[in-house]
Amino acid sequence: DYFKLWEPQYLQTSNPRRFIIQRELYEQVRGTDDVAVHVELLDPAVAAASSPNPLVWVTVAASAVLPKLLLTKIAALMAARGLSIERAHLDVVTDPHNSTGSWPGSVSMVRVLVTPEEAKAIKGARTLESPLNPDSDGWREAKEDLRRLKWLDDAVTTLGLERRPELGLRRAEILTALCNLLHCPLHRVNAYAFSRGQMRDILADERYLRYAKDIADLFAERFDPSGPPLGDGEEYHGRAAALRERLGRLAHEP
Repeated sequence: DYFKLWEPQYLQTSNPRRFIIQRELYEQVRGTDDVAVHVELLDPAVAAASSPNPLVWVTVAASAVLPKLLLTKIAALMAARGLSIERAHLDVVTDPHNSTGSWPGSVSMVRVLVTPEEAKAIKGARTLESPLNPDSDGWREAKEDLRRLKWLDDAVTTLGLERRPELGLRRAEILTALCNLLHCPLHRVNAYAFSRGQMRDILADERYLRYAKDIADLFAERFDPSGPPLGDGEEYHGRAAALRERLGRLAHEP
């Protein structure tokens, strides 16, 4: 039954090993809104036939997402991590378990073959320290970002991947959310100075980048579900007060 979900051309041209990997990813996300990611170093002997550089395959299976939009976001993330895309494949697999009324369910399967290209990296790119090790901390963070990409709106990805990739998606998401919360009360004070566009421009401004990072990091540490949260204790209030003091004398700080 699984073979019937694919286009015949894909089945005729797909490498058996790659097909099995994609089948496993499909099983993880079918009938859900989830995303699954697989990263592996391409065999050097195989890579040498097409490129003088080492290559890494990144495969993403995402359910209930616009395929073109997903591919665009993945390409932006790779560039923000100092990786150049040598080849890209996009396939859409039918998912009968995720249909809504007359709208058929599907799983978008994106494969990109990437190579480290620090010389071509965009300004501020957070290059991976060990790009040829799929189990490295850098790839672990990149895979987490790949799993979250489909849920992030354009304002977050534009800030965290294009305008200020050094922020990263986690900080960009926090800062964008805080801007949205503050927009309404501040807009009443000055509709132009505190428009959403102006506020996002401030976040991307080189002069204020360190403040934006510190604000996002303090927020993340206070509410981080993966470890002991900073909470509402003395340490949090001390750091928040120090940050407010810095912001208060912003015009005088080098």
